[in-house]
Amino acid sequence: MLSTSRFVKWKARDAGAVLAFVTVALLAILYWQAIQRRLVLFLVLRSEAPAQDVITELADQAKNPGAVLTRLWETDKVPHRLLALDYLKTHTRGNTNAFPDTEYWVVAASRDGDLEARELAVDLLSRKKHPALLQPAKEQLADAD
Repeated sequence: MLSTSRFVKWKARDAGAVLAFVTVALLAILYWQAIQRRLVLFLVLRSEAPAQDVITELADQAKNPGAVLTRLWETDKVPHRLLALDYLKTHTRGNTNAFPDTEYWVVAASRDGDLEARELAVDLLSRKKHPALLQPAKEQLADAD
């Protein structure tokens, strides 16, 4: 005859492990979207050349798209920077003040070493009639490329 007492008696560490598992499972279920977005952002920031649609989806779903774009800019990777600038260009058509927390790096992009980044940044600054546009515009006109 089998003894059921060993199945019925729980040890304190067994109950703690089950409680910890249930807690982690509930948190994962409740915060799945946020966890998934952070994981995707983590992977995008470390990738060599992320896809534009992934960046668009990340920024559109974020509470603060400017923060996502700033994180992309701060990677110092040209593809990421171009995607951030392109997102701003396509999503600020009518509202030039849509992402105020990106202004400092757009101004920096207007002096960037990458020609395409400079062009996108100068275009964004010209739409806004930004006072910092004069110097990069002169540099752009003087550039032989």
